[in-house]
Formats: sequence, structure tokens, C-alpha cells
Amino acid sequence: MLCLRIMKDMRHYLEDLRQNYPEEFVKISEPVSHEYEITAVWKMFERKGNPVLFFEKVHGYDMPVVANIFGSRARVARMIGSDVWNFYDKWLERTRAGVEPEYVSTGPVKEVKYFSNDVDLSILPALKFFVEDGGRYITAGIVVANHPETGEVNLSYARLMVKDRNKLGVSIHSRGNLWRYFNRAIELGRPWLNVAVIIGCHPTLYLAAATRTTDEYKLAGALCSEPVKLVKCETNEVYVPYNAEIVLEGRILTNVYEDEGPFSEYTGYVSGRSTRNVMAIDCITHRMNPIFQTIIPTNSSEHLLLGGLPMQANVYKKLKESIPEV
Repeated sequence: MLCLRIMKDMRHYLEDLRQNYPEEFVKISEPVSHEYEITAVWKMFERKGNPVLFFEKVHGYDMPVVANIFGSRARVARMIGSDVWNFYDKWLERTRAGVEPEYVSTGPVKEVKYFSNDVDLSILPALKFFVEDGGRYITAGIVVANHPETGEVNLSYARLMVKDRNKLGVSIHSRGNLWRYFNRAIELGRPWLNVAVIIGCHPTLYLAAATRTTDEYKLAGALCSEPVKLVKCETNEVYVPYNAEIVLEGRILTNVYEDEGPFSEYTGYVSGRSTRNVMAIDCITHRMNPIFQTIIPTNSSEHLLLGGLPMQANVYKKLKESIPEV
């Protein structure tokens, strides 16, 4: 089987994986700590096929944690209906035209809502991966933002460090479209840039967010051959997948800066480099019994494949345009 059935969301994907590729799905029933232990278990399984790891119980939390979804090149290829050898051609085939998202009024991500004083990030089993890390991090958070003037939509990644019950430390040091939107908000005299953070969604959304482009919802729809269904946030005009596991609604403040980091980066080294931004969280929505997704940082296969394969596909596209024989 090269392609799993249409993957409506992360839950469908995990169930398909469990049924069709059981050797790639490992459930850990023994309780683990959010500090270091998940990293240690991942490291052990990295040498044993690098499967998806589903931790049923994390001490002190009600949410299970899933890690290493993107840890295998073959697994990533199957997400778009390909095998390893034809991944780049399949990517080009799927992305020739974007698929417009579908807008809906509500969805499973709205099943539980927290506002104002009820917002508390401590309900999330955000992990501290290594002793050198500055704190607990949300690593599988896709940051969604709209350009403050044009409304252009962008999905991207940023370092997200849990600092308080309603505050994240943010580093946008990749200097992509989110950085451009943030700086335009400053130029316009805005006190903040409205954003949302998606945690746990259709795997192709994560692949789309790893590209340096815009309109990633259309790209994700093309990759999975069906529209991404979107619902509006409760406290701002940002749209998010209606069936995401967890969504944080917030504002990146334009006039507040605080220390963030250090963190274990893709180079395999700890980095203290940071843009020192702050995100105020106004609302948390999530599904009933949500699953908290995490991406193993540092130079893990998951981190490198998720960041690298979409960029490699774009390089391949440019080469094909210049040298069709490639």
C-alpha cells in the first residue's frame, strides 16, 4: 500500500497507521514524565525502525502525547500517496493547483473552550526535552497569521516556550512570512498581531507549513486531494482546521520582549538565539479527550525530514522548470 485512506485528521491517520502498518505504531502504556523521559524513549526506538510513539499516560496530565509522526521518510511519502523514490514527482503532481479550503461554522475543535481567567497552558503536556532547554516547549504548534493589511494567510513554525498560564515566549528567528507580518504590524502602529497555534492536525498541514510560501491551506488541500475545512477563532479573525486537536488563540505583542530559550535546534546544538517575542493567549479550544502532538527537536529524523522534504520538493520543482530532463 502506497497510500493510506483519505486522512480526515490526525486521529484517522493514526488509526490507519495502526491498522495497516502496525510495526510503525508503538503504544506506551507505562506513565512517563514530561521532562526528558519521552526524549529517552524516542532515542531508544530511533534505532528500532523509528516508529510513531503514542504515550497513553503522562504524569500530571489528562492528555496522551504522540511523537515522531514524521520520523520516517517512507511514512512521510505515504502521506501524499507516494513511495520514497517518487516523492518529489508526486509532490509536483499534487501541487500543480491548490485546493481552496472550505469554511464551516463549527467543528470538533470547539467542543471545549476556555476564555479569560480560565485559560491555563499548564493543562498541556508541553515537554522539556533536554536538560539544557530553557523550559517546556510546544514543538508541534503551527502558527497561523493573517497579513495585517492584505489578509494573506500564512502557516509556519516558531519556537514556543511556555512561560505562564496565558503566555508563550516566541522566537521567529527563521525570518519568514510570520516575521514579515509581525514587522508590518509594528510599522502600522498595531499593538499586536493576531495569531492562532494549531496543535495536532492532518499531517499534510504540517508538511505545507514547512514550505516557505503562503496560502498553505490550499497547498495542504492539494496534498491530500480534498479541501481543508476551516472554522473561525473565537477571539480573532484567524481561521483554523475545524478538526484540530487543540488551538491556542493569541496575540504576538509588538512592544513587549522577554528572554526565551535556549533550545535544542536542528543542528544538534543548543541555541540561545531568539527574537524574544511574547504571545498572549486569549482562548484555548480543543476536542474532547484531545491528543497532544509533539515534534522531537534537535537533529532528530522527524525534525530534519519535516523541515527538509518540502523544501527539497521545491528545489526539485525549480530544477525541473530549468532542466526538464532532471
